[in-house]
Amino acid sequence: MSTATTVMKTPEEIFNLLLQCMEDDNGGPMPATEAQRAAALPMIELCCSAGYFADDPADLDSSFWRLAAGERSECREFFCRVPDSVYEPLDKILGDVFNSPIDGKVQP
Repeated sequence: MSTATTVMKTPEEIFNLLLQCMEDDNGGPMPATEAQRAAALPMIELCCSAGYFADDPADLDSSFWRLAAGERSECREFFCRVPDSVYEPLDKILGDVFNSPIDGKVQP
């Protein structure tokens, strides 16, 4: 008999996985600043407390992909267990990462 154990990811690991999903979705690097990372970590921790990010980041229906894809209304509905004061800053941080210039060029 096999027992599956869920290994909880740290907020830092989750942030890195979110960036990886964004990179996979957009075909390019999504570098984040240390300030963006530091601001996102407490929001990610609160999302984890509400039951998010325990799923498989490879699953396109996971909380990772829902947040990384940037479909705001659909995503907000999915993240209904966290208040706007948690969701909105996290969404903004990821949006800022997406719109950050790389080598002087803004993401397409």
